[in-house]
Amino acid sequence: MIKNRDKLTEHQEEVLNAVLPLDTDKPIRDIYMTVYGDPSDNMSVRNMQQKLAPTFKAINEKISNVKIIPGKLKQTYRVIRKGR
Repeated sequence: MIKNRDKLTEHQEEVLNAVLPLDTDKPIRDIYMTVYGDPSDNMSVRNMQQKLAPTFKAINEKISNVKIIPGKLKQTYRVIRKGR
């Protein structure tokens, strides 16, 4: 169970849901497309990550028991329980 989820904005909740489930690498492109729709043809994965990063940071500051971190695979993110 994710604690303090009620502190998230609607956008932050949408981003967190796009990265879940726990301990599963999710490609940045998939997260971006879930939240914002199809990127422009010239948008790189790096640019997608830069747009998502401030929201990841805000989620990590508001949620007490999970954290969004870079995944084990390239160009991915995952949600883990804090303290791991």
